[in-house]
Amino acid sequence: MLRWLIYRNQDENLEEKLFTRKEKGFTGRLLTTIKAYFLILVASPFAVFLLPMWYVYCWTERRQGRPNPPSPLTPLFRKQEFRWLYREEEPTPPPKATLETQPETRPPASRKRGTAVVTGGAKRLGALICQELASLGYDVAVVYHNSLPEAVELVEQLQAKGIKAAPFTVQLRHPQEMENLLQEVRSTLGDITLLVNNAAVFSPTHLQDGSYEAMEHLLRVNLLAPLWLTTLAQRQMAPGGLIINMADIWGERPLRGHAAYSASKAGLIMATRAMARELAPRLRINAIAPGAILPSSQDETEFNQMVQRTPLGQQADPQAITKAVRYLVEADYVTGEVLHVDGGRLWS
Repeated sequence: MLRWLIYRNQDENLEEKLFTRKEKGFTGRLLTTIKAYFLILVASPFAVFLLPMWYVYCWTERRQGRPNPPSPLTPLFRKQEFRWLYREEEPTPPPKATLETQPETRPPASRKRGTAVVTGGAKRLGALICQELASLGYDVAVVYHNSLPEAVELVEQLQAKGIKAAPFTVQLRHPQEMENLLQEVRSTLGDITLLVNNAAVFSPTHLQDGSYEAMEHLLRVNLLAPLWLTTLAQRQMAPGGLIINMADIWGERPLRGHAAYSASKAGLIMATRAMARELAPRLRINAIAPGAILPSSQDETEFNQMVQRTPLGQQADPQAITKAVRYLVEADYVTGEVLHVDGGRLWS
């Protein structure tokens, strides 16, 4: 155009030379056709496959709350020459994380959460669980069978700290006693919001010389009692209640000479998952599977061998169980889970 403006007066046929397309011969038309078909061949996969996939990818990113990804054509342009293609955004400063602005993660001790019922709560892990729940703001029902002195002592310790607590006795082999237990707890301490099925019997049942009565006792206490207590408790628990079952890694990994015990804990794990599905969303039901925590007087040698085979190579502090209980109490979006506190023993 510039040449035409400058030399328009010098060449009368300049306009015709600049704007008139030359006629192409057969070779020119063939090359043009080949180029057109080549461009179509290259662009077809992009138009048919890549472009729809790109829009699906962008839609997925936006659906998950992430920013829209940059166009794949962006590297073809230089930002300095095509500033109008880019929208400069002010960077968002990160939030200031100070101690003053952090929310309180642990509830104050004065916060009342209702009444917690802990079976087998007079001694060993049960007593530690009772103390942990009391620190979380629960009134505690210490349920025992033959451990009256330990239960009374624990209740007196809790009451000395200003915590409402009381001992209750029950035989977990009798369903009517379990029903009476929950009624007494409710009339004494108030509405039940948490049930911890901690009581269990651990004894060998060798198949060569085992008895039906011993196996029945194990299954009644370790499996049927938690099932029936859960059935009774859920009828009076308000929405938001929690049930924690104390399982065992031997419910997922067989223990030689303890077929009935392993079967009872395996059933409790499956019952936990089944009840969690059936009672959701009104209640949450979870389980804790301890490993090498506390030995009993009957299996100290086997317990030491178990500790040696544990990947972490040491006996767990009993506080590991109370920390797991605290987690399940505060984890409002966890149900039907089995929390393994075993130092990796299950998979070793």
